Amino acid sequence: MGKYILDLKNDIDYTAGSKARNDAESILKGLGFEPRYIHLTKKKKNVYGTIAAFLDIKQQLVKIMNSLPDQSVLLVQYPWDFLRYGFSNFICEKAKKKNIKTIVLIHDLNSCRTGSKVTRYYYNFIVREFAFLNNFDHIIAHNNSMKSILLENGVNEGKIKTINIFDYLTSVNVDIKSSQKNYRNVNVGGNLSLNKAGYVYKLAKLHISNYNYSLFGPYFDGKSTEHVTYNGVFPAEELPKHINSGFGLVWDGDSLDSCNGNFGEYLKINNPHKASMYIACGIPVIVWRKAAIANFVLDNNVGIAINSLNELDDFFGKLTLNDYKKYLDSVSSIRERITAGTCLKECIDNCIE
Repeated sequence: MGKYILDLKNDIDYTAGSKARNDAESILKGLGFEPRYIHLTKKKKNVYGTIAAFLDIKQQLVKIMNSLPDQSVLLVQYPWDFLRYGFSNFICEKAKKKNIKTIVLIHDLNSCRTGSKVTRYYYNFIVREFAFLNNFDHIIAHNNSMKSILLENGVNEGKIKTINIFDYLTSVNVDIKSSQKNYRNVNVGGNLSLNKAGYVYKLAKLHISNYNYSLFGPYFDGKSTEHVTYNGVFPAEELPKHINSGFGLVWDGDSLDSCNGNFGEYLKINNPHKASMYIACGIPVIVWRKAAIANFVLDNNVGIAINSLNELDDFFGKLTLNDYKKYLDSVSSIRERITAGTCLKECIDNCIE
C-alpha cells in the first residue's frame, strides 16, 4: 500500500512554508508517506494568466493521480491557493476509481477566519470550502468546536477526526530547573503587529505588580517598559531556547478584556499553533476562556483560562512555586507527545484503520 502527501510547492515565493505544515510533512514522511507536489509557476496577473494557472494545475493533478498505485492512501494538506472544489472533486473521483483512501488535514478554515464579506463569499461560493472538504473519506479537524462548524455546514460526521492539539517538532532540550527561575513571567510569541496583536500596545494600562511580560516576534512597533520587555525575532525552531520560563500567552485582538476582532473570534474554533509552541518550550499556557483550546488546556492541567488580562496580577500574586511545578509536570507529558509527532500519527492510524 503506497502512502502519499499532496501539497503545494510555490516556485514563485521561495520562503519557507509554515511551521505547522512543514512539521506535518516531516511526521508523515516518518510514517512512510511520499510527497507529491503541485508546482506553482509565475503567470501574468490577468484573465489569461488565471486560465493558464488553472490548466497547469489540472494537468499536474492528472499526472499525479494517474501515477498513484491502486489501494493507496492520499493525504492533502489544506488550505492552499488555487485548490478549489472542482479540483478536490477531481482528486476524490479519481481516487475512488483506484480504491485510494483520501484524507484532508485542515490547518485553517478560511471561510471562518475573516470578517470580510467579499472573502467569505469567495470561500463559501467560489472555493466552496465545506463541499471541498466533504469530498474526502476522512477529515482531520482541530477540535470539537471546529467539528461542530463542519457539521453545521453539511459535512458528514463519520468522516471527521479531531487532533485536539497540533504537534510541534523541535530538537531543543528543555531544562525544567531553568523554567522555575522566572515563573512569574508571561511570554508573548508570534506576529506582534498592531492588526494581529493590538493588545500588546496597551499592556502598560494593566495593573502589574506580581509579574512581567516578555515579547518575541516580528512587526513590534512599541517600546519596552518596566514590566514589558521586547526580545527580538527568532526562528520558530529556536524559540524553545529563548522562551523557557513562566507561561505562554495565547491572545488575539486589541482588547485587554477579551479576544476580539476576526482573529479573536477565530480562536473559538481553531487550535492556535502558538499553544503547541509554548508547550514545546516546556512552559504552561494562558488562554482565553472562550477559546476552543481552553478545554484541552484545563483538562490536561497545562495552564489556565481567563476572561481578561486584568485577572493575571491576582493569579500571579497567589501562584506558588509548587503550583507552578505541577503545571510543569503536566506540560512535560504533553510536550513529549507533540515533539514526537504523536498527535498526528494517532489521527493517521485512526483514518487508515
